[in-house]
Amino acid sequence: MPNIRSLDMKFLDDLFEMNGGYVLDFSDNSMARFFAEELNVDIYDDTYREHGTSKAKRLRCYLNKVDLPTSVKTLQTLWDYREGIRKHREREEWVPNAEGRFFSLLNRMQGKPDAAPAGEPPKAAFDLPKISR
Repeated sequence: MPNIRSLDMKFLDDLFEMNGGYVLDFSDNSMARFFAEELNVDIYDDTYREHGTSKAKRLRCYLNKVDLPTSVKTLQTLWDYREGIRKHREREEWVPNAEGRFFSLLNRMQGKPDAAPAGEPPKAAFDLPKISR
């Protein structure tokens, strides 16, 4: 059984900019180095090219082949990298309620109740339209 549901993978595609086969701003070399240094993984091992050779396809395959704690750790590490480069570049958030939805996904994957990150109020999983009376 995959670690990540198809609907959640679509969210991760948006979050990590994977729709074109890429992952964030990684080149092949920088992605290999990141996974080796941060996670002690050879992401370019043939094991992870089951669905193709793009960075995004390798990452999707990896996330669903490794055990659940490793998948969660990988997502958290990618989130930290994403947030570091986003803030460094002073880039606006491009995914609505990204942080709340991301931590909700991690909690669900770990079988924990939904909770907001420390010091932040809970966030809705999606935005409801405002209704005027």
